[in-house]
Amino acid sequence: MTPSTLTMAGPDTPHQGNLICLQIIFSSSDMATFDGLINNYNLLDSTATFSPVATVSGTLDAARRSIRFLTFSGSPRGPTTDLDNGPSPPYQEQDPREPQPSVQGEEPQVGAHSLVPRGSIRRNIDLGTSVLSKTNTEKQLFTLEEDKPKKQGSLVTIFAIWNTMMGSSLLIMPWAIAQAGYVLGIGLTIFLGCLSYYTCGLVLKTSEKDGESGDEEKVVKPEFSDFGDAIEYFLGRRLSLFGIIISLLTFLGALVAYWIFMSRFLFNVGNVIHHYAWDNNQTTINHRQILENLDDEPPGTGVKSVSSFHRYWSAEYTVPAYLILILYPISCMKEPTVFTKFNALGVGSVLILIGYVIYRAALWGVNMDHFKDPSIVGFNTKFPAITGSLSMGFFIHNGILPITAHHAKPANKKRDLGIAYLLVALTYLTIGIIYYITYPDRKDGIPDNFLRLVTKDDIYGIISSVFLLFQMVTVYPLLLFMFRNQFMTKILHIANYRYAWIFVLNAVVVLICVLLAMFWPRVGALIRIVGAISGFVYNYTFPCLVYLAALRASGRLTKFNLLIHSAIVVFGVLNLIGQFVIPLD
Repeated sequence: MTPSTLTMAGPDTPHQGNLICLQIIFSSSDMATFDGLINNYNLLDSTATFSPVATVSGTLDAARRSIRFLTFSGSPRGPTTDLDNGPSPPYQEQDPREPQPSVQGEEPQVGAHSLVPRGSIRRNIDLGTSVLSKTNTEKQLFTLEEDKPKKQGSLVTIFAIWNTMMGSSLLIMPWAIAQAGYVLGIGLTIFLGCLSYYTCGLVLKTSEKDGESGDEEKVVKPEFSDFGDAIEYFLGRRLSLFGIIISLLTFLGALVAYWIFMSRFLFNVGNVIHHYAWDNNQTTINHRQILENLDDEPPGTGVKSVSSFHRYWSAEYTVPAYLILILYPISCMKEPTVFTKFNALGVGSVLILIGYVIYRAALWGVNMDHFKDPSIVGFNTKFPAITGSLSMGFFIHNGILPITAHHAKPANKKRDLGIAYLLVALTYLTIGIIYYITYPDRKDGIPDNFLRLVTKDDIYGIISSVFLLFQMVTVYPLLLFMFRNQFMTKILHIANYRYAWIFVLNAVVVLICVLLAMFWPRVGALIRIVGAISGFVYNYTFPCLVYLAALRASGRLTKFNLLIHSAIVVFGVLNLIGQFVIPLD
């Protein structure tokens, strides 16, 4: 008997974003070997998953996809089953209008143009050892029908969007508020939230089906399941390729930011362990005992202490290199989808951070005396720091279509999107404002990662560091996998690459992360600059240009529409320029 192969592959057309093609290749003499095939192999467990990341600071939202086609090739007239419309008659030729599954040997395409590609899992299972009954085989193969993807309600959609947008932007919000001033900071947070909600709504609008006659809210065009497809359709291949390059830059910025955060968290944990083990790593500053990197001089103390421990345990020079031992091996997994099981940690990390800020605020009390602290201001000229950071914090435009694809009531998508944006803005303001008004030292001294300051008895702070460290360790391999997949398939056009490519590309990316974490660990500046770049392209420019092009194609473009959306694009340009006007600190 000839060994046979079961191959699972991702969708091969832009309009099958929520489908999976299943292909079983075998010779015509092997029909007797497939009885009980479906019972022997758990196909649902092997179904490909994808993890759309709409923001570099967000968490990963894994989604299961259903099996659409079951096609047998090798026999003269193989049966075809369309799982949406029911099985076709036995031995009937497949309708040529139906999309064709990939053939043996072809590598399925992955995620057309999205910021985060739809990763496809390709598995080969040897079926040559199964000797089964032909009667039961035909009965099962002709009646197999998978359930369609389950519809999700408004509550699930809202919290999926909220969870996806939340992430490391939370850690820099108190710093961003201090850079802009507390009055201007609140105002800009509200303004950017509303603006991002509007442009994200344009993504939904330009991806809907054709509007009916008299419906002025919809534009005449095809339906898109991927925003990148809409970009290519309306703006052309060149701008689509430019978007892919910007998405790769965004991924790289996310990877560097995660490495800096993880280095600090690991440093905090190691410092506390060393402190309680040897009790020789504490300094008293302003009546507070803070665990410091003793390779550096604590501000205002005039004291510099160096221990043998801190020669080998430095937040900026050694700990980033130690992370290589943890992250590089697990990042070299070809399909690191096992880490999607930890997606729920994203919600937990947000709740832990909110709880920690409230806990510190209760201990510190309100500290808003303008006479004692002249750095307390309502308006500050460094406000581009918060506009760049929140361009990243409110970014979900490339992931909104997969998240809302199975909404039970599509008419409520925009409403639920607005509620989610409101929750995100409230979360940012809760952490940013509460920490700002209660911080006991000068407001201009708030660090770009407020978890850098942990006391020796701050158990809650240490627990937060441990939890966030573990959560980011599980997210980093997925981010690197998506970066690698998009780079190889969209830039080099190599779909089935060898492990040598993985080792080399991962080594280059990790080296960049380590060097920046060592010599330029300015995570706030990094996030605001990368956020302004990606925001200019995906938050403000592409949604407006696609919408204007769609209106023009339908003959409904007006001067008012052109003026308003051009102003949004100009804002994105000014926001990007502003990041290089203020100091890079």
